[in-house]
Amino acid sequence: MRILHLPFPTGLCWEHAAIQIIANEIGLFEPIAHKVSIEIYFGRPDARKRDLQELTKKIINVLLMCGVLESEHFAEDLHVAWSDKVAGVQVSIKNLDSKQVVYPNE
Repeated sequence: MRILHLPFPTGLCWEHAAIQIIANEIGLFEPIAHKVSIEIYFGRPDARKRDLQELTKKIINVLLMCGVLESEHFAEDLHVAWSDKVAGVQVSIKNLDSKQVVYPNE
């Protein structure tokens, strides 16, 4: 399983910052092209109303843009929730195909 910690998705420069963080944490690998389970936990930055579906799409789009996922259809299981234990966003990617490795050297 691979766990990524990202800032909460706000502002115009968020995608660039998230891509840079992912590149630093993961490096360059082949995109995941097999079944995975993705868990996304969002920490609430404030008391404003937020749309989890919109926030989730931003995270999935960044995973696609930076080459972590080849296609979103490989996400066989997707769990999304608010969490008081998370600052920003925590993304967990778990392998569902026993013949594949999510990332080398785990």
